[in-house]
Amino acid sequence: LGLLAGQRQRWEEAARELRTADALLPGHARVRRNLDAVERYLERTRPR
Repeated sequence: LGLLAGQRQRWEEAARELRTADALLPGHARVRRNLDAVERYLERTRPR
């Protein structure tokens, strides 16, 4: 769930996969935690 995409440095793809998983599995702590982490990473690394 986003893990492999993240390992390949494809963070936007990882975020998309995790958002889909979060919609399918609402309240799933691991999915939400990973999604939050990927979104924080993207926020920090996006060009301004």
